[in-house]
Amino acid sequence: MKNISYLLLLILGVFIMFGCEKETNDTPVDEMTIPEIVSITATKDVVMFGGKDPTTINCEANGGDLTYTWYVDLGDLIPMNEDRSSVQYTASDCCIGDKLITCTVENELGSVTDTISIYILYE
Repeated sequence: MKNISYLLLLILGVFIMFGCEKETNDTPVDEMTIPEIVSITATKDVVMFGGKDPTTINCEANGGDLTYTWYVDLGDLIPMNEDRSSVQYTASDCCIGDKLITCTVENELGSVTDTISIYILYE
């Protein structure tokens, strides 16, 4: 039953990451600039494995009409706000050690990518 729960969470995470795109363009092109990531911060940079100890990761960026896309090879990323500039990361049971979480910020003028490292501990 536990494996089914993790599988459902993984499927939900993939759907959220790749199934939802911002479709509105509410910033005039002449007010946009090439995206720039100001910072990526986490509420905790060390978490316990197994999903009981998540961290929230925020990406602050400039540029206008920005789209945020997050990626991690193992674990779950759940959007925490409408523009997806903030996500919750939960480490799965198989995630021990450093995990790099990548955020790509883009608009019509370009894109920029940055990463943050979260360390996952085993009890």
